[in-house]
Amino acid sequence: MYRWYPLPTRDCFTALLDRWRSPRRGGAGRRFYEQSSAAVEAAQAAYDGAAELQKELAGTVRVSAPLVLAESYIAPILPGYMASYPKVAVYIEATDRTVNLIEERFDIALRATRQIEEAAGLVARSLGTARRILIASPSFLDRHGRPSGPDELPDFGEH
Repeated sequence: MYRWYPLPTRDCFTALLDRWRSPRRGGAGRRFYEQSSAAVEAAQAAYDGAAELQKELAGTVRVSAPLVLAESYIAPILPGYMASYPKVAVYIEATDRTVNLIEERFDIALRATRQIEEAAGLVARSLGTARRILIASPSFLDRHGRPSGPDELPDFGEH
């Protein structure tokens, strides 16, 4: 049993005769095999190398987060993450200012905000919700009085 493999060349197609069960090749087939096998091996080595890199996370991750989120949420889980991924370096900038992810080269920014704004080229996701509470010490309330409702809060404590 024989197979014909047409190979495109610049001017015409060359038919290669290849035996089905025995890899005896004619002149054109042998030359093609010899010249292409190195390219196939190089492509396979490149693929294997890239696949190996993807098996283990490595590199630097730059994260921006408000101070309270960095202290309360990131700091407790960071040691476990770093133990699981020892080749990942984590840089955290704990700041309450809104950073520019592109200009400042951050990979991730956590923000405590009421509304998520999508920017061009960036992806935003809600990670959860938090309740806000307002508290005061009894001595503060004794000195300044007790507000009767939220509408009094902007001027509260200024007297």
